[in-house]
Amino acid sequence: MNKLPRSTKVWLFLVGVSLLLMLVGYHFAGRPGLFAGFIFTVCFHCLIFFYGNSQLVTFLGAQLSEGQDPWGLQNLLRRQSMLLQMPKPHLYIADSPEAFAFSQGQSWQKATICVSTGLLKRLSSEEVEAVVAHQICHIHRLNTFGFGVAHVVAFALVGLGRILDQAFVPVAKIQTRVRRPFSGLISPLAWLILKFSVTDKVYFQNDEKAAQLLKDRRFLAEALWKLDGLCTSYPLDLPPCSNHFFVVNPMGLKEKNRFLLAHPKVEIRIKKLIGYFPL
Repeated sequence: MNKLPRSTKVWLFLVGVSLLLMLVGYHFAGRPGLFAGFIFTVCFHCLIFFYGNSQLVTFLGAQLSEGQDPWGLQNLLRRQSMLLQMPKPHLYIADSPEAFAFSQGQSWQKATICVSTGLLKRLSSEEVEAVVAHQICHIHRLNTFGFGVAHVVAFALVGLGRILDQAFVPVAKIQTRVRRPFSGLISPLAWLILKFSVTDKVYFQNDEKAAQLLKDRRFLAEALWKLDGLCTSYPLDLPPCSNHFFVVNPMGLKEKNRFLLAHPKVEIRIKKLIGYFPL
């Protein structure tokens, strides 16, 4: 008997929780409690439907890679997917001078990997292969029920913050001092939910798994070192709770709050990979 897809399990879990909330409301407040629970669950599922996935591909203007493939990324993805016995992700290319790569494989959408032209121009072919290997392992590692639930709940909360920010019209004096006040309050809570699934251990495991797909793990160490330096020099301005999709911290040193950092230090990752640092 085939196992249920992870996305189906996530939705069944959320529906079960919704029914439980309505039953609890009915138990404590009768029909008004049941109605309140129903309204709450409908609103929550609407948030999940419209905001339950990251919009990074659209935000960064990436385009689906079709036709010519001068970098040979499609064959690379196909070969690495076969080694991991998983479906080949969609490939997107972002025409950007910044060097970055990220992957998404959550909710009901097919997994995607996005690579910027800035990365392809600055890294060697072996280092690009290492980055792609890491991202496909990232998808493989996070294809879990726990992360699926954490992901849709966290991004539903982020969506709620965006809606409240759009509806909130502060006086001019406050508006000049506070930017996206509700997102600023809700995003750390959403990241806390994700943090339980995306720990430092996940990145160390991804690094090790990716290294096993390569001829020489040093290529991955060099790619991590170069990308970390480039992101520190040219940090990205991204939507909340998006950093963990990337190979290295895309905000460089811009994010001062250590709690909000998704990635362990590159120095530690490199030392675990090849046993020493610096390169």
